[in-house]
Amino acid sequence: MPKGYNMVAWREDMVKKIFLACGVDASNLVFLFSDTQIINEAFVEDINNILNNGEIPNLYKADDLVQIIESVKEAKKNDPEFRDISDDNNKIKDLFAT
Repeated sequence: MPKGYNMVAWREDMVKKIFLACGVDASNLVFLFSDTQIINEAFVEDINNILNNGEIPNLYKADDLVQIIESVKEAKKNDPEFRDISDDNNKIKDLFAT
């Protein structure tokens, strides 16, 4: 990890490099994290939350959620099954999280 890597950078990487890549782009991803990379115990707590719940509590800001919903709508606009939920932002958030 780069020098000066902190919790803000960690959370930003979680949003942009992991959850958006998997949730919007439907990319397959392997997350490899070794014990030597633990520079903050909160990283381990976040990983534990991902493993137990599939999400990190309070990860997204309101602006992030709007971007996520719009990105999912754009990515799924040609999917006939998506048309049934395209107006329900809560269902779109749930689709993103699965």
